[in-house]
Amino acid sequence: MDHNIAAIRATEIYKKYLASQPLETLKEYVKTGELRLKIATQIFENLDSILQETSAKFLLCAELSNNLYSSRRYRACIRALEYCLRYATYAMLANSTSLLDRDVLKGREEIYSSLEISTDVIVGMLHKIKEAIASVIGLEAEQEIAIYIDYIIKSLQNDIALRESEFIAAMQAFEKTRKNYRNALRELAQ
Repeated sequence: MDHNIAAIRATEIYKKYLASQPLETLKEYVKTGELRLKIATQIFENLDSILQETSAKFLLCAELSNNLYSSRRYRACIRALEYCLRYATYAMLANSTSLLDRDVLKGREEIYSSLEISTDVIVGMLHKIKEAIASVIGLEAEQEIAIYIDYIIKSLQNDIALRESEFIAAMQAFEKTRKNYRNALRELAQ
């Protein structure tokens, strides 16, 4: 939607009509809008079932569910999951990821940290919610919303990879400092 509005604004500045490419993009947006609206309605009407099925699938996956030590963390994780799904649905309706960048992904690390939820857990549950949507609503709905859920997942995974690389770099710097310190102590001892 953002790029459609941007195209309209750009042509308005020059007092011209939409060129063929932006017009085709806008036509496609309108044509697929009915499907997106139908899927969004189905997601909201079946939200409880989707979340229940996601929880069941997730709890069967021991490596992920072991990170939820308390019912408080579990409830916080379900709230975070519902929030991600709600905004993924809004993004699907708008056909734009800018909502996700602004309202979901910005500041997410602080939010999950304050809730004591590992980013790995959220990523795992987001994968499970796609399966639940396919099961509860259908494959067409899952394929349409998956674009936006995958966008969230990819961003979260990039954060995990960045943290891991920062940790490795810090450990290497620590090791180098420790080695230099040992060498300095040896020289002093001689």
